[in-house]
Amino acid sequence: MKIGFIGCGNMAKALINGMVSSETVSPQDVIASDAYFPALEKTHKELNINITSDNKEVVKSSKYIVLAVKPQFYTSVISEIKEFLTEESVII
Repeated sequence: MKIGFIGCGNMAKALINGMVSSETVSPQDVIASDAYFPALEKTHKELNINITSDNKEVVKSSKYIVLAVKPQFYTSVISEIKEFLTEESVII
């Protein structure tokens, strides 16, 4: 199961931590992107997940994509990633 997070703030980090610590998902099966790279690197060091600054990479490598951005950014994020979504993509 590949899960991607676009946005990796406090709420996304809490979700990822819960999934990884409960062994619902392996850290190697999680990828996250965020505009603020220092926080993203910190999450990588703490949880050992994959990280990127490219939202499209998250979509390309994930079946489940969690939009963990503020609502005012949904339109721009969807516009950026829409051509990389497949019929199998699940957006949360």
